[in-house]
Amino acid sequence: MRFLLNREGNSSVFRVGVIFGILGIFTLGFGFLSLQLEIAYRSQPFNVPLYANATELSREQSPLRTTGQLVYYMVTGALPEDIAEFYQQELDKHLGQSSSSSSQDRQECVRAPFEGNFDTYIEGNGTIPYYYDCIFDNTFLDNTQVTKVRIHPGVRNDTTGLNLENSVVIIYDQSWSRP
Repeated sequence: MRFLLNREGNSSVFRVGVIFGILGIFTLGFGFLSLQLEIAYRSQPFNVPLYANATELSREQSPLRTTGQLVYYMVTGALPEDIAEFYQQELDKHLGQSSSSSSQDRQECVRAPFEGNFDTYIEGNGTIPYYYDCIFDNTFLDNTQVTKVRIHPGVRNDTTGLNLENSVVIIYDQSWSRP
């Protein structure tokens, strides 16, 4: 503490100012470095935990965004409702919300249509009867990092011969900021 005193033994305004200036430069440097790390972190997909036993079907560039991808997974031996509940729990963890929160205050996975099937659903033509959407938004300032998880029952398409019946399809629609 002696270095903060002048020749007369009083506090040196200049020396105290230099110390605060150095501390300010370190604080600004640390803040700038932290911001750059946050930006770098958000220039990649936001990884949401994957439902157990899900196997990747395909991965492709998002047709709507240059920094985005669609990842398709399939699960057998589970119901779409059970998988949606798993992602609801993950969403609750991500947002720090309680499952006992009122629905007005709680962000939830949304089923469309609310009940039943879409009017356009016809078994065997490849259209899906219903789906759940869970949106994980990890955006910070102007740096986007979003993963939308869509869950729907597997369907059969008689025209193409593709049959995913008795399975559940999970789609990760991910977008993020440019590096």
